[in-house]
Amino acid sequence: MHLFQLYIAGIWPMVLNYGLVTLGVVGCLAAAWFSPLFKSDFVWAAGCLIVAAVVYSIGVHDERRHCEAENEIAIERTVAAGASARDEAVETVKKQMASEAKQNAAPVGKLPFIHAPPRLRKSKPDPFNRDTK
Repeated sequence: MHLFQLYIAGIWPMVLNYGLVTLGVVGCLAAAWFSPLFKSDFVWAAGCLIVAAVVYSIGVHDERRHCEAENEIAIERTVAAGASARDEAVETVKKQMASEAKQNAAPVGKLPFIHAPPRLRKSKPDPFNRDTK
């Protein structure tokens, strides 16, 4: 039951409006049919309600399209900002690593002391690195 309520939660305002319009149109047409006076007025009222319902449905449709377009633009901007921030971070890390490598470089003529045995010095591909895939 709760899942059904979630599915129809946003529909109630539209169902209420369309239901009231339908009830109003049927009521006006019934009043025009049974009323000896004001037949044309009730028909005009029913026509105005129909036009109002059409305008309302066009507005709902256009608003939905407008919101979708805004969301797509926001997603594109967010992805672009994230990509540029990532690129800047990569460049910053590269610069920091280069400067640290220069500071920690072995003096000329001496080999750097390597702590790892030769079999571990070879770098293995990182299976969790998504940049190389």
